[in-house]
Amino acid sequence: MKIALDSNCLTYLIKACTGATDINLSTAEEGLALIRVWLYLGERYYISKKALEECQEIRDKDLREIHLAFANATYFGLEPKAPDIISARAEQFSSIHSGKGDCQVLAEAEDMGANILFSYDGDFIKNLGHYSDRVGIKRPSEYWESVQLPRGTVPKLIPHDSNPLASVTFWRW
Repeated sequence: MKIALDSNCLTYLIKACTGATDINLSTAEEGLALIRVWLYLGERYYISKKALEECQEIRDKDLREIHLAFANATYFGLEPKAPDIISARAEQFSSIHSGKGDCQVLAEAEDMGANILFSYDGDFIKNLGHYSDRVGIKRPSEYWESVQLPRGTVPKLIPHDSNPLASVTFWRW
């Protein structure tokens, strides 16, 4: 399974791994599912060029730097294979959805061969969730629930002792 992240999911995951996530946030269910998919299923996440560009636009210098360092060192961004096709697909998507960045991220996810694009942007999912015949846009919680992993399963990946996730239990299944 090849799973791509939009920039909002990337931000949540980074905040969780750096101890900056408040689990009481309105996005807590999605963030928890992101962490569980990553740790319990051992899924590698992919980040599109556009999602990385969005990270470069973060105004807070420290937050921007940790996004870029984390994304570049931990996840695989893939160079676009067919930029002209990506542009054309993004244009097609923009006739249905007003978020040009979202349209670009979905087109790039198709290009990289992703099966799923994780997002918790309701409008993005509603407008384009079933429009691509190659990439499904899903909330992380929707995917996590579909896996139906038995409680008590041992995670495939265990956070290192230096990772803030190692000292908390909220993500344990």
